Formats: sequence, structure tokens, C-alpha cells
Amino acid sequence: MERLGELERLTVEIKALKENLKANIDKVLLRRVEEESEIPEETKEESEIAEAKKKDDDLVLSLEEEMDRKEEEMLAASCTLVEIFRELDCSFNGAERRMGRLSTHELIEACVLSVQRATSIRNFWQPKISALFHADQEADQNQRDLVLLKARAGEEVYWLVRKGFREARVASRMGCYKKPWNLDGEATLTELLDALPLIVRRRHTRPRRDS
Repeated sequence: MERLGELERLTVEIKALKENLKANIDKVLLRRVEEESEIPEETKEESEIAEAKKKDDDLVLSLEEEMDRKEEEMLAASCTLVEIFRELDCSFNGAERRMGRLSTHELIEACVLSVQRATSIRNFWQPKISALFHADQEADQNQRDLVLLKARAGEEVYWLVRKGFREARVASRMGCYKKPWNLDGEATLTELLDALPLIVRRRHTRPRRDS
């Protein structure tokens, strides 16, 4: 039970950190917009503009990477919980459960993309994500391509692809290749923890075989 308390604390802590990180990212982007609107472009030195933009880009990237790490902690904790309490898992074994799998349907919904465009994005990124199952490190080129993806396809598509990379990293580290799942779809750590007390009670009330 002490371990469950730690998982609950982890959930609360990570949720707060994610909200703080997102707020910081939004703040950086808002500051950039305000600065660009206040100062006439002709009065700025190109080098100053480039340097300020690079600093903001680097800060946003570091915050996004921190958010990825926290999301991976939660996913790893969910996988561990399902491994310990098999009753939390469900019998569904469809392709949607595969860690690191990009869904064309989700890509279409994320930014009202055409089927052709969503399929093109999936075909480009799925092999890169799948490559993480066979390698320890991601190529630097992936990060450059992700920056382009965000600019061209938008934030929602960008984060779906980053989620695929996160899942692949967790799966590669833990040997867990199916997402935690319940009757409503992909299960969050909070949902698993909410379902746990009933499972624990059932275990304690189950008749012993030697009785």
C-alpha cells in the first residue's frame, strides 16, 4: 500500500509539473509575440532578433523535453501497475494498443487534416518511431523534422508524434509493448489507481485454496 501511495503522489506531482511547464511555454511564446509587436522591425538588428528567437526556441524545447520525461514516468508507472495487478488489464488486443503506434484517424482529427495528408505524416514518422525499438538513441534529424512538423501541421499533430516517441522509449526500456487499457480505451495512471481499491479488496476476500 505504501507503493500505491507513492504512485498517487507521483500522479499529483507530475500533473502539477506538466501544468507549470505548459504555462511557462505559453508565457515564452506570448512574450515573443508582445516583443515583436512593440518594437518596429526596422529598429531591430537582425542578429538581436535571431539571438532572442533562438533563446526562446531553446527554452521551449527544454520545457517540452521535461514534459516528455514526466509523461514517460507516468506511462512507466501505469505499465508497472498493470504488470503487478493483472486484473487492471482488459482482454482487448487490437492494434490500437501497440506502444508507439500512430493512428491516421487521430492525426486527421487533431488538425482536420485530409486523409492523404494524415497518411503521409504517419508514413513519414512511424518508421522513425519504430526504429527506437532497435536503437538506444534518437537521431538529431528527428528533432529538426519535429520543429518543421509543428510549424506545418500544428501543435496537436506535433504532440501526437511526440507521444509516439515517448511510448516507444518506455516500451524499449521496460519491454512493455501494449498500452494500459480499459473498456473506454487507453487507461491513464489516475484511472488505474481509481480502479485499484476494488481489485485489492477482491484479492483479500478471495477464498484460499487450502481452506
